Amino acid sequence: MINRLLDLTNKNDEFEKYLESFENFQNKLSKNSTCLSCVRNFSNLEIILPKKILLTKLNGKEKSKIFFQCLIDFNSSFDEEIEFSLIVNDISIYKSNKKLNSGSNQVCIMQNYTPISSENLSVYIEISPLNEKTINLSMVSLFMWGKFDELETINYQALETKDYYLVSMLDNNSLYFAELEKIKNQLNFNDYNYINDAISYSISYNKNSDTIYLFRVDLMGNLFYSNLANKNEIFLTNNITKVSSSISNNGSILVSYIKNNCCYYFEITNNIVSVHKKLLNNNFLVNDCLCYYNKHRDKFCIIISTENESNYFIEQVSHNDCGIINISANYSISITLENL
Repeated sequence: MINRLLDLTNKNDEFEKYLESFENFQNKLSKNSTCLSCVRNFSNLEIILPKKILLTKLNGKEKSKIFFQCLIDFNSSFDEEIEFSLIVNDISIYKSNKKLNSGSNQVCIMQNYTPISSENLSVYIEISPLNEKTINLSMVSLFMWGKFDELETINYQALETKDYYLVSMLDNNSLYFAELEKIKNQLNFNDYNYINDAISYSISYNKNSDTIYLFRVDLMGNLFYSNLANKNEIFLTNNITKVSSSISNNGSILVSYIKNNCCYYFEITNNIVSVHKKLLNNNFLVNDCLCYYNKHRDKFCIIISTENESNYFIEQVSHNDCGIINISANYSISITLENL
């Protein structure tokens, strides 16, 4: 009897040690692993021929495994066979065929991927209807678990119009807006409307014309400018990583952006875009910028941040301070000749 009790005690100790080691492993895994998500609403995008769609960009870490789970929602009026691929940069990490029935369908992709170097990763989904029958893509939800060099943070912006509050959110390269009554309120993710993909954005409100302007940098680094009401975007420039804007009392907009670790700026007055100018600095690398209008001094300001976490404040110079000064002077020359 005593031997049995000792045996049970030893097994109980072993089991407790196993549970403790398993709990430590889970805690270690949870600390080293992060989940990112990306939801793209395509509003029943028609697909007949093969189409490659950029879903998101992220920073991968060398030899650190990333687990992808992708849910694709389709609508189809016909039975159709499709081929779909999950692509990271130029590498297809998953490829398969599936037969769709008429009506609503959902495809689930789960796949691991290990980057061979620390680099920026572009994640695509490629869809090919094999019989070239029309299918409608409604939504793609992408979840990513792994160890990433930089963690994505949610960026919020808000402004007040004549009739409502506009709250915007940039989450995992997806841009959302919500129009709220001017009362105390609580927001859920479902209260936001998806606008477009972006890596950076800025909104400004002209109270004189009751117009909201959106400056958006897409996943490829292209900067667009639009009136949020009609959503007709105008291309401005490329290779952009950050954008910021502010508007003065008279409706002039100052826009600054980061391109190749340098800060540039331009103005928009009466829908006319000025020449883009580079903000001069002491040859340090810039990674962030913020535009601000000081209504008390009636001046624009730009704050830039460098890679070594230094911040610099630049204020607009008044025209009176940089005018040309004309100097008037008289002089006379006298020459005397002498015989030597």
